[in-house]
Amino acid sequence: MRSSWKLVASLSALVALVIGVVGIQAQRDLALREARVQRVDLEARVDLARMELGDLSLENAPAAELDRRARAIAETSGTRVTLIARDGRVVADSAVPSTRLSQLDDHGQRAEVVAALREGRGYA
Repeated sequence: MRSSWKLVASLSALVALVIGVVGIQAQRDLALREARVQRVDLEARVDLARMELGDLSLENAPAAELDRRARAIAETSGTRVTLIARDGRVVADSAVPSTRLSQLDDHGQRAEVVAALREGRGYA
């Protein structure tokens, strides 16, 4: 009788362990899938923003025009839009008044900005 309780306890512990491992793996897979979906969605929004900006130079365009376009893209896409010049300066941000842009940190050393300049796309 005692050995059957040990067997039941051992099997129960094994089942609990397997369920825990499977649950953790399922959670990781779901998180990876969600991250891929978000990345695809974000890339589509970036492509639309590029189309809206066209040949506009972030380094030379009038600040008011950059601000107008950033806000228009943000409103259309439902996403915060930050336009960053090649030197790392934020030249427009849909969530920051243009009068406060100079107070923002230089974005030039951010991993996603460095990758975007090097490879065309960057993520953080």
